[in-house]
Amino acid sequence: NVSNNTTQNNYIQDNCINILNFRYDAAGSDNSSNLNDEYYTIKNECTYLIDMTGWTSSDNASSPHVYTFPSFGLNTNSEVSVRTGSGTDDSTNLYWGSNNHIWNNGGDTLSLKNSAGTLVITYSYP
Repeated sequence: NVSNNTTQNNYIQDNCINILNFRYDAAGSDNSSNLNDEYYTIKNECTYLIDMTGWTSSDNASSPHVYTFPSFGLNTNSEVSVRTGSGTDDSTNLYWGSNNHIWNNGGDTLSLKNSAGTLVITYSYP
């Protein structure tokens, strides 16, 4: 199992994690009915599963909104979308459970940290 942990620890230097399809400006007017149209997609571009259990993502607010990942593993060349609203988590969609929009339409920064609190990747827009 030690070798597996060593492999896990290489995902940062291996640049495994990429942010795709950042949909910070949900379709329609800004109301609670379109929260799940606000999302970002994470892709694992490496050849091993990445255990994302306990990872966090947050925005750039002075009091950041923080999402903590459930027990979740991202397979090789797989993608998962983290949606702002509520729903049932599965292998391709995780739900923040927020009643409000998280991502500012005019610009924001996503910070993704592993369960130890180490920064894995940041993504800023526009």
